[in-house]
Amino acid sequence: MFLCSPEWAAKRAFVKRRAVNHCERCGYLAERCGNVHHKTYVGHTDNPDTPWPHGWDCDPIYLQLLCCDCHEFIHGKSTFDPKQLPSWSELEARVKKL
Repeated sequence: MFLCSPEWAAKRAFVKRRAVNHCERCGYLAERCGNVHHKTYVGHTDNPDTPWPHGWDCDPIYLQLLCCDCHEFIHGKSTFDPKQLPSWSELEARVKKL
């Protein structure tokens, strides 16, 4: 299975390093359970002779690191959208106004 392959492990590690273990959607730390998500499945096919199983283009430009909550939201498994939460800088600014 492709998701257990050394090629996928290398791609996943690269995407996590690029994002510095932060969700590339909401910005929160994704270290505990960061999911490398395909933004699109370019060239998707069921042809087993393609370079990647399922024909997925695994160029890192099509991959992003997501926290568990964003990954669940994007796949429609949750209605909770972490992107709607205020950022740390917004929270700090609110506290300073108190």
